[in-house]
Order: sequence, then C-alpha cells, then structure tokens
Amino acid sequence: MCSVGMRLLSEIRDVFEGRDHVSTADLLAGLHDLEDAPWGDWYGKPLSARALAKLLDPYRVGPRLRRIAGGPSRGYF
Repeated sequence: MCSVGMRLLSEIRDVFEGRDHVSTADLLAGLHDLEDAPWGDWYGKPLSARALAKLLDPYRVGPRLRRIAGGPSRGYF
C-alpha cells in the first residue's frame, strides 16, 4: 500500500505522458478522469488546484509560471 502522495505522483506521471509541461487545469482534468482514483471525488468534490499544491508541497513540487509558445502558462514542469 502506498501513501496518497506517492499515488498522486505516480498518477501525475501517467497524465504527463512524456510531456515537459502540463497546465494546472489540464493536470487536474487528467487526474479527475482517471478510473479508480480518488481525485474526482476528493472529500466530496473534485481535487482543486490549491489541494493539489498542498499535497505536492512535501515533495517540493509546485506550479510555476513560465512563457510557453509566446504566452504565460501556469502549470507543472
């Protein structure tokens, strides 16, 4: 049995699918769509951007604002 954080990191890897960057909205949508995952119903509602950042904080992972394709994009790298 793995911890919630380790499961989240593993499923984030699956959502990334080899990409270098995923916006926060796309990452959350991908996590919510995973079957048999708790992220679509996290304590009665879908996992939010704030809750995601809080769960990832112990692993020193957080969203960043960077310029992608000529425009600013906030997400995970």
